[in-house]
Amino acid sequence: MLPVGFHAADMLAYNKDLFVRIQEVQGSRAPVPRPLENGFSCDRLYRVLGIYTPAETAEAYFILPNDRHELWFISQRHVRFGALNASPEPHLPFVDTGAPVGFIPALLTEVTPS
Repeated sequence: MLPVGFHAADMLAYNKDLFVRIQEVQGSRAPVPRPLENGFSCDRLYRVLGIYTPAETAEAYFILPNDRHELWFISQRHVRFGALNASPEPHLPFVDTGAPVGFIPALLTEVTPS
């Protein structure tokens, strides 16, 4: 059973291995809640548990577990792609290697048609 005002049609499809990183938007018009003030950090990747977009807005909210294992609805404006990873963990370390975000060398091997 869904909570009052929550409709299955408001959920978006996503890859179950999707992890995002936090890049908090600054300024007076930044969406709330502000993740860095609520248990998230810039040096971790967070597993996406769901994506919710209310019908009355164009905003999408990522359902993420913070470092205290609380679930939060965080505006898409605060998140960036982190990785596709089959790890069962709710968080992964974010290491800035200078490579494009999500760079996976194994996926860049040339495939020759048979």
